[in-house]
Amino acid sequence: MSSKKPDTTTIPIVDLGQLGEGVPTVDNLAQGLVMAVGGPALKRWSDNSFSRCLGVAGGPSEDELQRVAKELGAALTGVGFAYLKNHGIPSQQVEAVFSSASKFFSLGKETKLKYEKGPSQRHGYVAVDREKLDASAKFLELRETFNVKDMSYPLPDEEVPEMRMALETFRASCWALVSNVLTAIAIAIDLERDFFTSTQEELFKSGGESLALLRMAYYPTVPATVPPNTIRCGAHTDYGTITLLFQDDMGGLQVRDVEGRWVDATPIPGTIVVNAGDLLQFWTGGKYVATEHRVIIPEEEVRRQSPRQSIAFFVDPNAETLVRPLDGSNTYQPITAKQHLLNRIRMTYTY
Repeated sequence: MSSKKPDTTTIPIVDLGQLGEGVPTVDNLAQGLVMAVGGPALKRWSDNSFSRCLGVAGGPSEDELQRVAKELGAALTGVGFAYLKNHGIPSQQVEAVFSSASKFFSLGKETKLKYEKGPSQRHGYVAVDREKLDASAKFLELRETFNVKDMSYPLPDEEVPEMRMALETFRASCWALVSNVLTAIAIAIDLERDFFTSTQEELFKSGGESLALLRMAYYPTVPATVPPNTIRCGAHTDYGTITLLFQDDMGGLQVRDVEGRWVDATPIPGTIVVNAGDLLQFWTGGKYVATEHRVIIPEEEVRRQSPRQSIAFFVDPNAETLVRPLDGSNTYQPITAKQHLLNRIRMTYTY
């Protein structure tokens, strides 16, 4: 949409404006629709969410849609990351997930291991240093996670009963935001507006073939003595289409720019971080950039002695979607979304 050279060193703030207004903000509405997973109520809600992106009555104006598309497109073709402002997801929903996750991660090791993710599974608890995101695998990664594939899989309902409700409402709001973002990034590169959303409809089908994942991450306090090759999260790119990232205020996330320099993605209150994943880069022949990022151990003692939390909503196409460069080039070889995910997972987990 623009011939201006993209900024590859600064993570911009994109104000979603009217697109953020299309995200449901009433908790019980979102809850009721998610409880109807796969049913007519959910389909009506999803269709309505998509229609808000398309400039119909009650939705954003065409000028507003084009503005957001241009800004978001510039960010993802540049540094590959952006902060989303006025995104429409209530802070109470984010805080509720953070709170329930903190309660879970504070449980004893044996209790957490009851929910451990197996080698062939995507859902469940992952203990410290079981997931090696840095390709060299030389770092000790101080991080534990709980991955949520969908709400039909086991959750710690006995130990943290509030987690299920918090996740249900939060996931609904995330999907509404995702549909808006995917529509905008399609417009930015002159694709059909539903090109990306049409590949993701399995996202909310319980037990379906969606590869999307919600990850609650917990970075424990740093021991007084740690080996020099210790990090909170090793350098990596995300695997899918896009990722929504919710940070607490502890910081530590860094993004590698095209010059190889690490740029701090300092938390900005009220914003969400969005970034492109591998498959979006493949689809667009490298136009949208899946940027390497990591989470470092802070130098300040006060932050080393404070845990860090984040929530990532990983958006992937339906499992059998064949991803190939849309420009007809052979820059990337065709691959299904599922096969790419399996390839990356095999390189990541230690079992």
